[in-house]
Amino acid sequence: MTHYTDLTSAEVVAKLGETDQQFLAMPSTDLAITRARLRLRLVDMSNHKQEQVYFLTEAVVLLETALVQAELLDEALALSAALGETYLRFYQLTQEKHYLVVTRQVAKPLAHHNHPLILFTLVRSSVLENQMAMAKHWLSRLMRLPNMHPLQVEDIQSAQDLSAVAQQDWFKQLLKPKLH
Repeated sequence: MTHYTDLTSAEVVAKLGETDQQFLAMPSTDLAITRARLRLRLVDMSNHKQEQVYFLTEAVVLLETALVQAELLDEALALSAALGETYLRFYQLTQEKHYLVVTRQVAKPLAHHNHPLILFTLVRSSVLENQMAMAKHWLSRLMRLPNMHPLQVEDIQSAQDLSAVAQQDWFKQLLKPKLH
């Protein structure tokens, strides 16, 4: 997963212009996700809440528009995972609980597809809603996947949203089989 953390703000803006033009010429799921992630990177770089909300809103609109146009299940799953992540970012910024509800509404209907990023979104939103039994359930399902790509165990361990449970025995036990 590329999150563009190594780019300066000028490089992010340049990359944004480049990917927006590419998307206009030839729309794709990957470009829609890239465009949204670049906006999320601008959220990280900004110190102004109004600006952050603006970039998050742009990311949501891009992802939802692409999701409506998605023709393949893999595209819909990737876009939904990115959309769930974006709504989690809205929650992190505003602490408004309805963003957790929206996150769950985006991700839960797709959970039966066992997409790692969808399940990870459900783990994170469950912890943030203090629904530990559900967090444990989703994490158990995630850890049973034979391939968690593009997600890594380190991503789970370092997720700020999971800091409330990272030291609990059940959490460590569920991660243990995937640790190398």
